[in-house]
Amino acid sequence: RRCEVKFECTHVCGRECHPSCPPCEFPVPVLCRGCNNEVEKPCSVPMNKMRCKRKIDFACSACGQERVRECHETEGSCTKQVSIDCADCGREGATTCAIAHEHLHEYRCPHPCARKMRCGHPCLLKCGEPCDSG
Repeated sequence: RRCEVKFECTHVCGRECHPSCPPCEFPVPVLCRGCNNEVEKPCSVPMNKMRCKRKIDFACSACGQERVRECHETEGSCTKQVSIDCADCGREGATTCAIAHEHLHEYRCPHPCARKMRCGHPCLLKCGEPCDSG
């Protein structure tokens, strides 16, 4: 026998008879606030808990790389490799677009240090690592 309990939303439970009804799961069509895509959500689930799965094409604002994300996702960090000039030694290196444009302090130059230590020998560390240069 089917449960005939009517929820506040006016939908009927409709499950096999049971001691207490779960929240209403009747599928309701709604428009996603992010992309206006029509999605179905369980009646009792608030809109802010919904996750639209529509794929959105967008371009990274810093490098222009075309990317795809789901509607509800943030753009995230761009992982395209870009050229960068080291602020310490001026030599060219490569890093992700996100580091070059948003987190420059995280860039680690791959080149050897060009300085001489106090003793006159060349520094054997990588550029940007603290040494006792004179």
